[in-house]
Amino acid sequence: MAPIPATTKDAFSTLPIELSIQIIKYLNGSDVAKLATTSRHFSVVCKDKYLWLMLLERRFGKESIPEDENAYMETYKKFDHDCSFIPCSNMNIVWKEDQRYWSEEVDESSRSGTIMKLKNVCWFDVRTIVKGLPKGRYVPTWRLRFGSPSGLGGVEFGARLLSIDPDLPPTPLFTVPLTVACRDTLGRNTPWITARLPAITLPGPQDFHSVEVWMSNHDSQWKSGLFVDCLEFVDVGEGDRGVTDEEEEDEDGFVGAVATFVRGVGAALGF
Repeated sequence: MAPIPATTKDAFSTLPIELSIQIIKYLNGSDVAKLATTSRHFSVVCKDKYLWLMLLERRFGKESIPEDENAYMETYKKFDHDCSFIPCSNMNIVWKEDQRYWSEEVDESSRSGTIMKLKNVCWFDVRTIVKGLPKGRYVPTWRLRFGSPSGLGGVEFGARLLSIDPDLPPTPLFTVPLTVACRDTLGRNTPWITARLPAITLPGPQDFHSVEVWMSNHDSQWKSGLFVDCLEFVDVGEGDRGVTDEEEEDEDGFVGAVATFVRGVGAALGF
């Protein structure tokens, strides 16, 4: 095939920047980064502050937008990382601030740098809400360690899908007893283990989802001997690049065509 002349422009590069932004805002951050490598036009468009403002708001909500407009892109990157990897320091832990019940400790073996050590507590509740997870299939995976555990037999892992409509109730995804998820390690001192929970599917046509994940037990028994490192959502499907047969195109097919074009370019460039 004859090489494409250097003077030839693709149709997308002839669009005004404002119109290009209105198309690109429907892509994911990873696709925007790939698109930026395809031409000078898109290199400029994909760094536009207004574009990253819209990407932030669409995926993570208005509350995610920083005051500094120059920080939109970096904020998006941070939230993109945080939605799949949650260190213990970012979790909501009941009695976390009371040193009688929990303590935060530096640990070189931790993936996040610090761990939360359960000393002794009755009302055991560790949870987090993850916003902006792309549609796809994930395995929530806790990284834990046991040290002479006591009273943890009633603890359960759970997850539920939060609705974008505040008037609609959450959709339960699963509950799994800790004794089942960690049956091979509970009751003895162990190195870090990964408690892999049931896979969850976040469906289209909604592009991004919010999921609440927890481990808890509120009975009157005292609980101790647990160390919490982090929670990770392991992508076991196509993740934010995945589309099902019925989701390949949007209503008019145009944005879907742009996304297909971008992904094809990314594949050709080795992304």
